[in-house]
Amino acid sequence: MEINGTTVPSYINMLAGIIDRLSLLVWQNTEDGHKNRNRPQSLVEMLNTPPKEKDIVAFDTGEDFDKAYAELLSRARGEK
Repeated sequence: MEINGTTVPSYINMLAGIIDRLSLLVWQNTEDGHKNRNRPQSLVEMLNTPPKEKDIVAFDTGEDFDKAYAELLSRARGEK
């Protein structure tokens, strides 16, 4: 997995591919499929798309964390 740069094992990708094909076959036999609406999402694509980056906050000391936590609580309560 590391050599290929993936985070999902190959057998999971194969199973997701099988589910994708089956869901497309079922979808094609529905009214939405005939009108090409509401196509099912691809599990393979969802598994292999990297997650969006999140803001990570780090603190040097426990006191810094306590201050930031207190500020967050006061904002949540509507205090200034």
